[in-house]
Amino acid sequence: MGLRSWLRRAADPTTRVAPRHSFRPVLDPLEARDVPAVVGYYDMAHFQGIDSQVASITAAGHTAVRLYDLTPADLAGLDVLVVQNLFTGAYGFEYLSRLDAVQAAVGAGLSLVIHDRYVDGAESILPGGSGFNVVRDFSDANNIQVLDDGTLLTHGPGGVVTDATLDNGSYSSHGYATAASLPADARKLLSTGDPSHVVTFSYRFGAGNVVYSSIPLDYYLGQPGSPFAQVYAPNVVAYAADLLNRPPAASPVMLYTAEDAALGGRLAASDPNGDTLTYAVATGPRHGTVTVTDPATGEFVYTPAPNYFGLDEFTFAATDARGGTATGTVTVGVTPVNDAPAAAADAVAAAEDTALVVRVLDNDTDADGDSLTVTSFTQGANGVVSVGGGGVLVYTPATDFNGTDTFTYTISDGYGGTATATVTVTVAPVNDAPVATAGELALAEDGSVSIDLLANASDEDGDALIVTVTDPAHGTVTLQGGTATYTPDADFYGTDEFTYTVDDGSGGTASATVTVTVTPINDPPTAGAGADATADEGALVAFAATATDRDGDTLTYQWDFGDGSTGTGPAATHAYLDDGVYTAVLRVTDGRGGVATDTRTVTVRNVAPVVTAGPGTTIDEGGTFAATGTFSDPGLDAGSVTVDYGDGSGVQPLVLNSDGSFALTHAYADDGVYTVTVRVDDGDGGVGTAAVTVTVRNVAPVANAGADRAANRGDTVALTGTFTDPGPADTHTRTWAVRNPAGQVVASGSGAAVSFVPAAGGVYLASFTVTDDDGGTATDTVQVTVAGSTAPLTVTGPTESQLGRTVTFTAALAVSGPSLTAWVVTDSRGRIVAATVGGHVSFLVSTPGQYTVTCLAVTRSGLYTATARLTAAAPPQLPDPEPVSRPGRGRGHRG
Repeated sequence: MGLRSWLRRAADPTTRVAPRHSFRPVLDPLEARDVPAVVGYYDMAHFQGIDSQVASITAAGHTAVRLYDLTPADLAGLDVLVVQNLFTGAYGFEYLSRLDAVQAAVGAGLSLVIHDRYVDGAESILPGGSGFNVVRDFSDANNIQVLDDGTLLTHGPGGVVTDATLDNGSYSSHGYATAASLPADARKLLSTGDPSHVVTFSYRFGAGNVVYSSIPLDYYLGQPGSPFAQVYAPNVVAYAADLLNRPPAASPVMLYTAEDAALGGRLAASDPNGDTLTYAVATGPRHGTVTVTDPATGEFVYTPAPNYFGLDEFTFAATDARGGTATGTVTVGVTPVNDAPAAAADAVAAAEDTALVVRVLDNDTDADGDSLTVTSFTQGANGVVSVGGGGVLVYTPATDFNGTDTFTYTISDGYGGTATATVTVTVAPVNDAPVATAGELALAEDGSVSIDLLANASDEDGDALIVTVTDPAHGTVTLQGGTATYTPDADFYGTDEFTYTVDDGSGGTASATVTVTVTPINDPPTAGAGADATADEGALVAFAATATDRDGDTLTYQWDFGDGSTGTGPAATHAYLDDGVYTAVLRVTDGRGGVATDTRTVTVRNVAPVVTAGPGTTIDEGGTFAATGTFSDPGLDAGSVTVDYGDGSGVQPLVLNSDGSFALTHAYADDGVYTVTVRVDDGDGGVGTAAVTVTVRNVAPVANAGADRAANRGDTVALTGTFTDPGPADTHTRTWAVRNPAGQVVASGSGAAVSFVPAAGGVYLASFTVTDDDGGTATDTVQVTVAGSTAPLTVTGPTESQLGRTVTFTAALAVSGPSLTAWVVTDSRGRIVAATVGGHVSFLVSTPGQYTVTCLAVTRSGLYTATARLTAAAPPQLPDPEPVSRPGRGRGHRG
C-alpha cells in the first residue's frame, strides 16, 4: 500500500485505526507495512501566495483548511502531520516553524514529517528553532545507505539504489542536510555515502518527533521507476508515529552461592530500540550487600551476611539513554555450610551423698542453630556419671565423699561438628541424719497406753536427740521426755497412728510411725425419728429414721405410728385416716442389748369432701330431671348429703350408695333455669359442694274443642272446650270463635263454653284457643253441620296418620261457574304448616296432635268454606334409662 492510498484509508471514518502508540517503528526501508495511526496530510505543491495556497488536511473527522488558518482544534486527534513539498524560505519552513498551533501540537506529542520541495541552500527552520542547511545535489554518485550498520540498500538482484535510480531519470530536487547544522540530539536515519550528508533525520521536541526527509514522500509513488520510494515513504511515517521511546525489559536472575562466600554476576536486560543501558541497584538485599561494579555491563558482586543461608533477593534498574527504565529481580540462594558447635565449661555444686543433675547443654551454642546432643563423657575420680532424661548428665558422688571432682563430655551438632568441655563438681559435706524405728501399741476402747520413743531411735553421729509428735486422727498423744502416752477418743475403736520425729540438732531428722490398735467394747446406738410433720388425712406420711452405732452393729428399726398401726425398717410410710394429733415412736436395737428410742409428732388436718354431680341438661316443662353424682372423703368422717333443686321445693336429704355415689331426680312444675346444689358436710368442718344447671322449656297446652256434630236451623248449639298442660304452675286464657259457611264470625266468647243458633244450613266452624302465661298457644276446631241444604263445598282426606308421612286433601264444589279454591292447614298449636291455591293440598305430618284442613272457594254466587281434621298420634314413650353410677369414695371408703 502506498502512502497516498494509506492516507486515504486513514481518513476514511469507516476504517478501523489502531490506538495511538500501538505500533512499533519500522526502520528498514525495505520493510513496508501499513501504519495504524491517524495521519493528517498537507501538500504544498501548488503554492500561489500565502493567501491563496491550496493546502488542505486529509484525515478522518477533519475539515480542509489553509495552512495559515491552522488552529489547535484542527490538529486535535492526529498522531502524525505529513507536510509534502514544503518550500525553504519565509513561506515554507520559516512560516511552518512560526505556527503556534504546530509548535504546541508537536510539543504535546504530535509527530511532524516534512519533505522539502525546492532546495535552494538556504537555512531551514524547524519547530523549536532548530536550523539546518539543505544542499541541493543532482549527482548520481550519492549512494544512499543506512548509517546503523553501513549496509547499502539494494533493490532487485545486485541492484544498487542511488539518487539516479531513485529518480528514474526524472526531474528531482533531492538534496541533503549537513550534519553539522543538525540539532545536537538529532538521529540520522539515512545518508549518502558521505556521513556528513544526511538525507533523512529526526529529533525530539517536547513529547513529539520531528522528521525531515529530502526524499519525496509520494512524488514518485505509483511510478514503475521508483520502487524504493514506494517502500520508503510509509516507513518514514511509521517511524514518525513511534512517538514514545519503548523502555527496556529486564529479566529475572537466579544465582547460588555458599554461606559466607561472595558471588559475582551480570544483570540481564534488553532494549527494543537498541539503546545503551545503564544498570544500578534499585532495592538492596535483606541478608547481605550488593555492589554494581560496572554500570555499563551490569557486573555486580553480592556478599551474604555472615553465617546466613537461605533465599535472598534484590532488584536492579536498567535505564536507556532516553529515560526508559525496567526493573528486574535477582534471587540468590545461599547454601548452608556447617559450623562446629561451642561447648562451655560447667562448674556445679553438690551435697554429700546426693545425686546432682547437670544440664551441660544449657550454656553450649551452635552458630547454625543445630540441635546439640551429648555423644560421650568420662567418669569422675570420686563419683559416677550417667545419662538422665532429656539429654542431661547425672553425677552421683561416692558414699560420704566431699571435695572437688571433674569429668569431661563431648557434644555433636549432628552434621559432623563436635566440641568437648570439662565439668567441675564441688561436693559439700552434710550431717548424717538419725534413724527412727516404727512402733506398735494395743489397748482397749476408752483406755490409754505409753511408749518410749527414744528407745526406738538412734544417731550415727551420737548426737542428743529431741523428740516431737503429731496428733493422731482418733485420739491424743502427750509427751513426757522421750515417753509418749496415747489416749483414744471416747468410744473409738479400730486402728489409729501418730508420727514422731527425732532431731539431732545439726539439721538431721528422722520420722517414724507408731500404729495403735484399739479393741472395741459395746456402745448403745442413737436414734432419730425425724422432725415433727403436718399432713392431710388420708395422705401418706414418710418416716425416715436416723441412727448411729459406734460399734458398727447392724441395727433393727420398729415404728409405732400412734393410731394402732406399726411399721419396720429405717424408712416407712403411713396414711392417717382421720384428723388429729399422733405421736409416732421409733425404737432402734443393735442386737447386743443396746436400745435407743425417739418420738415424732404428726398433726393430721381434716380434708373437705370432694363432690361431683351432673351433667347439666335441658328438659320440657312437666318432664323429670335425672342426674348422678359422687363424693369422696379421705377420712372416716360421718357426714350428711343434701340437695336443693333451686325451684323453692327446699333442701332435701340424699341417700348415698356404698360406693359414694348418689342419684338426683326432680320434676319441675314451670319453665325456667334452675341451679341444683349438692352439699356434703363431713362433720369435722369440711364442706364440699357441686352445682348443676337445669334448663326447663315451656310446653304449650293442648286444646280440645269436642267432637264434630250435626244440628238443625234454629237449634241452640252449646259447645264446651277442654285442654291439658304439663306445666301445672301455668295459668291460661280460653276463647271461642264460631264462623258460618261464609266464614263470618257469628258467635264468640271466653271461657270453656260458647253457644249459638244457626240461621241457615251448612258447615259451621267453631275454634277453641288456649294460651298459657308463658306464651304457649293451642287451637282446636269443631265442625257443626246444620241441616236444611246440601253443602256446596266438601273436603275429602284421611282422618289419621303416622308422623313423617305426606298426606293429601281434595275439594269438591257443587256450584257451577268459575271458582278459586285456597287451602290453609294448621297444627294443634294453631301454626300454619301449609297454604296453597288449587284443587288439593299436600303436607308433611311432622308433630303429634290434631291438624285442621280449611278450604275456601270463591264463586260468582258466594264464598264457601269446608273443614276436615287429621289426628297424628305421638310415638310411644320409652322408659327412662337407669342412672349409671360412677365409682367414688364415700364415707368410710379408702382409695
